[in-house]
Amino acid sequence: MGNTRVPAKGKKPIKAVIIGGGRAGQAILELVASKRLTVFDLEILAVVDLDLKAPGAQYADEHWWPTLDSMEEALQLPGLELVVELTGDPQMVSKLYQLVPEGVEVMSHNIARIFWEVFEYDRALVKEYLQRRKLQKQMDHERRELQNILNAIPDVIMVVDTNLSITWANQRFADVTGVPLSEAKGRTCHSTFCGKLAQEDFGPHACPCRRAIKTRQTVKVETQRKISDDNVRTYQITASPIFDEHGKLTHVVEVSREVTAFKQLVQLSDQQQRLFQELIEAASDFVSIKDNKGHYMVMNPAFAAFFGKEPRDFMGRRDEEVLPGEVADTLEQNDAQVRETKSHLCQTERLVLDDKEHILLSTRFPLWNHEHQMNGLCQISRDVTEERKLHEELVKAERLAAVGNAVGGLAHDIKNILNGFEGGQYVLDFGLDVEDMDEIRKGKRMIERNIQRVSAMIRNMLAYSKDRTPVMEAHAPDALLQELAEQMRPTVEEHGIEFACDTEDSPRSIHMDNMMVYRVLMNLLSNAVDACNEKSYDSDEEEGGEEENPRIEIKGRFVDESKTYVITLTDNGIGMTDAVKKRIFQGFFSTKGSRGTGFGMPVSVKLLQEMGGSLSLDSKYGKGTTFTVTLPAGG
Repeated sequence: MGNTRVPAKGKKPIKAVIIGGGRAGQAILELVASKRLTVFDLEILAVVDLDLKAPGAQYADEHWWPTLDSMEEALQLPGLELVVELTGDPQMVSKLYQLVPEGVEVMSHNIARIFWEVFEYDRALVKEYLQRRKLQKQMDHERRELQNILNAIPDVIMVVDTNLSITWANQRFADVTGVPLSEAKGRTCHSTFCGKLAQEDFGPHACPCRRAIKTRQTVKVETQRKISDDNVRTYQITASPIFDEHGKLTHVVEVSREVTAFKQLVQLSDQQQRLFQELIEAASDFVSIKDNKGHYMVMNPAFAAFFGKEPRDFMGRRDEEVLPGEVADTLEQNDAQVRETKSHLCQTERLVLDDKEHILLSTRFPLWNHEHQMNGLCQISRDVTEERKLHEELVKAERLAAVGNAVGGLAHDIKNILNGFEGGQYVLDFGLDVEDMDEIRKGKRMIERNIQRVSAMIRNMLAYSKDRTPVMEAHAPDALLQELAEQMRPTVEEHGIEFACDTEDSPRSIHMDNMMVYRVLMNLLSNAVDACNEKSYDSDEEEGGEEENPRIEIKGRFVDESKTYVITLTDNGIGMTDAVKKRIFQGFFSTKGSRGTGFGMPVSVKLLQEMGGSLSLDSKYGKGTTFTVTLPAGG
């Protein structure tokens, strides 16, 4: 099957044979196949080449044109009108002219090459056209993308020529100025955006585009755009010159970024910074801020003056670089606790400067950044040295005054004790006279009880009126409670009171003054016995309740990861009213009448405080009382 072409209307195709299946032959066939050979129309009868794998021969096969390897056979094809010789071989051409039938035209390879070169040129033009078209599409696409990108930028962007006329602007320009982009081109930048044009090339009010044109350099300025009387916007403008390939300045790109909110934040930040600085400098308390490595970032004058220095002496330096060794160690150790726990720390610090002890009441707390990461710590301290001294002197004076006031109050108690001695002596003498051993023992016990009352009164008075340094040694508190219970159980149970002691039987020790703790517990236990003796235990208050027996329980436990030892002494005695609870720790206050001196509770509080401990209570009238003793376990 040949690739028979339908001739153009009014034209008859020329039946032709192509001799030579090389590149030239392929070019002619491509012209025929693409219908671009407009000079004449060819009907290809065959393509002749000794090598049927030549490119032209293969192209003919692909397009259903016959291929032959014999020129003689091709020249005998019926209706042959034209032979196109493309081999360029002189012998082949000579032989061709000998064999070509009469009436058949021959087109030499020279003429055919003209067609091939025209085709190649045409193909190159088509290729170049397609490349340009592709490049144009790519440029249009990139231009649209660039336009979209620039329109999405929140800054106002304009391109102006050397006459300050706008040649291009982005969508933000239209949004801010209200001028549609279709109307912006050709208008001046100052008439649409900034609203004014300073004629000078330099100065704070000069037009940035004029300056960029004049200096041929990028210019950055800050200006304000008035929207209304109460709406003024601040813009940061950058004007950059654009040059062509010859170095001629042709345009200026002006980028305007609104910085109104930023400027307001800066002003607010500056105002807050000034306020903070004024507060820090005016504060009478000591204020400092350090970074995570202990370098001072803020130090107020009061704190610096406390150390005999200026704030600048501390900036960027650590405590060990500017302060005496022991002072620096104390401050850095307390700072380390805040960094480790990342929590507030309130404590009393004792610092020795120039052989003089100062007492600081200090609060430390961590500082956090916007990502909630600790980036420093603040210390606020107050020198309470004189206040503490005055307080201690006042306490001593109160104790001495209390002792003086107690003399009159104790007269009645001493008289009662003396009466007790006299009564005991009378019973003892009577027993001796009648030789009755029961009366003798009874008188002896009466005298012994009054001796104990005198001894306890003297010890409490001495403890309350005089300071003493506790002897802090390692003792096992569980063992102390068990020893106390063993000694006091007979006395307590003699009053018909159940007595229980609950400990962990732990050999762990804490640092305490054993005798002080023993005296405190004895005072509390004495109060508990009296409270139980004052209450009636006939039946429970609620109907149908079971009878209640007087009971005292003492319990000891290590808490807070063994950092603290807590002792609770609970009774179900008469309890306390709110009025009694408010006065229970005051000196000379007693609910026992002539049986009490009012020293027990104040003395207990004082002894525990001297050891770094504390005493608290929880009581309900008619139900009972719980006293809680807290002792630090550290050395």
